[in-house]
Order: sequence, then C-alpha cells, then structure tokens
Amino acid sequence: RIQTLVLATVITNSVFAQYSPGGIGRGSLFVWLNAQNTSSITVDGSNRVSQWSDLSGKNNHFTQSTTASRPVYGAATGPSSRPALTFTSSSSQHLSNTALPNTLSFTSGVSSFAVANFTSTGNWERIYDFGNGAASNNIWMGRYGNTTNFCFEGWAGSTGAQAYTTGGPVSNGTNFIYEAVQAS
Repeated sequence: RIQTLVLATVITNSVFAQYSPGGIGRGSLFVWLNAQNTSSITVDGSNRVSQWSDLSGKNNHFTQSTTASRPVYGAATGPSSRPALTFTSSSSQHLSNTALPNTLSFTSGVSSFAVANFTSTGNWERIYDFGNGAASNNIWMGRYGNTTNFCFEGWAGSTGAQAYTTGGPVSNGTNFIYEAVQAS
C-alpha cells in the first residue's frame, strides 16, 4: 500500500505569482494534487475516491470508474493525522487520466515531489505513472522492483533515462518526501 498526501509535478520553466506548493506558480505545474484540499476529492459512501481534481488550473483530473479499483480517502490517515489517499496494489487501486499523456512535453525537464508512505514490500510500486507504458512517452516515480531503492524514469518515444538510489530510502511504514528532478 502507498499513502499519498501531496503530488506536484512541474514541466515548464516559467513561474507565475500565484499560490501553489512551495511558492511555485500554478502556471509552472501540469498537475497538483493535494489530499488536504477536500473539495478536490470526490468520494462515495465508503470513502472510495472516484476523482482527485487537479489544482494547477490545467484540469488534469484523475478518475476511477471501477469501484473496486478506487483508492480510499482518510481524513486523518496520513502523517500527523493529516488527510491522505491510500492505494493498495493488491487491489489494483489507481487513478487515471487518459488525456494527460498526449499533453506532456519532456523537453523542458521535469521536477516532481510527493509525500508518500510505502506500507508493504511490493514490486515496482508507483507513486505516479503518467504515460503510455514502459518505453513509450512515460514518466513514473516509485519503488525500484521489490527493493528498498527509489526510482524515477522518463521516456520520450523510445528514448529513456532512469535514475535510482542504491542506499535504500524506501522504508515501509515511514513517511518520506520523495523528489525527482530531470534536467532538460
């Protein structure tokens, strides 16, 4: 399982003076998801999330129409009893945005951060995975295989780059801020 509190990804170099994570202008973000903003999360009667709305202003909302595949929202399940979404890989819980891969441009570089907690040792657990699959206009961040290493990988067409740690920063049951930066 992975608990995610905040996810922000930047793919451009311009900065605007609007409120957003870390003072980054919303014009620089292509997606901003924040579990503390409850108005951006649509849940059913069991707190299963059908939509997590993008706060960047780009309308890159993430949805899930299959009830069994929806992550679960908890008002106090994150660090310091903060709101979080819990994704369970054994239940294939995920949110999707089918329009997002067509809008990505990797030419300006990418910066991304997420607050996440891996709660079990899974295989290739993703904090996020935007794109069309491995080696095809894809960018993802998460666990490297079933190790305790953290990985970031980006693909533009069939050209890709991968970076991963060897010091084991993925510690099950511990909250971390994971960050990845890919220069242009």
